[in-house]
Amino acid sequence: MKRIGLLVIGLTLLLLGNQSSSCAQSDRPVVTVGYYDYEPYFQLDSKGNVSGIYHDIIQLIAKDLGFSVDYQMISVNDAVERLKNNELDLIIGLHFTKDRQNNLIYSDTSIGSEEVAIYTTAKLGYGDIESLNGAKIALIRNEENSKWIENFLTRKGIEFDSVVYVNTYSEAIQTLLLGQVDAIIATVYNHIFSPDQQLYRYSSGSVYIGGSSKNVELMNEISNQLKEYEYLKVNPINEIYNDYLPDSSSIKNNLTIILFGTFSWSLFYCLLHPTLKRKYFRNRIRRQMINGQYLPYYQPIINPMTGAIVGVEALLRFRHHKKGVLSPYFFMHQLETYDMLQEVTLSLFSQVLKDYRKIQDFSFAQSNPIYISLNISSKEVEDEKVVETLIKQLKASNLPRESICLEIIERFGISDINKMKAGISRLKKSGFKVAIDDFGVDYSNLKVLEVLDFDLLKLDKYFVDEMQNSSIVSQMIDFLAQLTANLEKVMIIEGIERQEQKEAIKNYDYSHLYIQGYYYSKPLPIEELENFIVKE
Repeated sequence: MKRIGLLVIGLTLLLLGNQSSSCAQSDRPVVTVGYYDYEPYFQLDSKGNVSGIYHDIIQLIAKDLGFSVDYQMISVNDAVERLKNNELDLIIGLHFTKDRQNNLIYSDTSIGSEEVAIYTTAKLGYGDIESLNGAKIALIRNEENSKWIENFLTRKGIEFDSVVYVNTYSEAIQTLLLGQVDAIIATVYNHIFSPDQQLYRYSSGSVYIGGSSKNVELMNEISNQLKEYEYLKVNPINEIYNDYLPDSSSIKNNLTIILFGTFSWSLFYCLLHPTLKRKYFRNRIRRQMINGQYLPYYQPIINPMTGAIVGVEALLRFRHHKKGVLSPYFFMHQLETYDMLQEVTLSLFSQVLKDYRKIQDFSFAQSNPIYISLNISSKEVEDEKVVETLIKQLKASNLPRESICLEIIERFGISDINKMKAGISRLKKSGFKVAIDDFGVDYSNLKVLEVLDFDLLKLDKYFVDEMQNSSIVSQMIDFLAQLTANLEKVMIIEGIERQEQKEAIKNYDYSHLYIQGYYYSKPLPIEELENFIVKE
């Protein structure tokens, strides 16, 4: 039926020349996919064959939906225009932007995010972006990763000697190797540069499969297929990423043990055999949990009307024996790769319950009750066993009702809302507060506010970044502030970093509004939280 469905949508059927495949193979509809040299997402081998993460993803979907792929080599800056002009059917790894939404269509589900870094030939200290003042940097023309970092550095007050725009990542790399520029951007997994040449790593957001306007039915098929993958025990797209982006630091350390350890062969076999390797890393993560290496840091949430701390958000951190306390950027991929995020989340929840007893005795918690929030995925809210575990742990703690708030962090579409309702209802009846996190991006819409029984609405950081630059964003914040007040809910604006952002918040209805961000405090260990004072 899927094959018939694809035939109906009017895709251009091309005869596959010079092939000795069967008639059934030649009858498959052909989808033209644009690609460019972009290691490790797209790359060419020595024989000119396409490979890489995006290649494997589209080949997986093509196999399941019954179409063939015809690649067309393009430059990055031509990709979107070729798609708009219906010269291509699909592009893999496309960022969603407002200016594209009227001319292109996107998969409902993200296929991941790209990690990019600024590279220099001089080995500067990581994070020393001030060293780029007066530098010459090469960026890719009309490309979102380039636009993101250029805007970011401009906001940080970095002034370049000049910006050289090129058409491909390969050209950018070449300009740096030839000494024509001082810095470039490239994926963090490229094989040309070493990690110590990275000046700053970042991601400009989720990427999707993008389609031309003529391919609505094809994109619906692809979206449905991506959702089917999410319900599998092991998502094959995650496995593709794991194949290309291994935990290189862990593997490197363990290979040293392999070469010099007493039990070298058995450990070597464990690391090379997928099942044993998975078991090895899962057990190691569990040992780290037992040793208390996964721990919460707390960021205050402020009522701007009173200046009082009303709650704190528990944010996961990892204590490394050499590198100190690390943010999720450095370890989240490993937790997801080895399917350990749920166990770590439940372990973090247990620690939060213990910490609440300490925090409620802090001076700032004496005048008004506070709550602790922590992140939970939408899939965990849908999982009856996880919900039951959370409820049992909260009940055993004997904490007051609404002491703990669960922030639902993953994106979910309208079709998923009904699956969320039952879990949220049980959690709230058992004494939890519930927040919807990152509202306003991807699939978020007002239907969520109507259907889900939530207590707090957390706006995505995008709103804070744009509220002083965009009258539309400012009006949207005002509308949501009024709406949550009318619903007797609370809206939290997070990501406040500067005084002018805090002052801008005064333009909105304060009555049901809290704020959070680095302006007040970075996430703190519980020992430092005790002495935290809200600044004016």
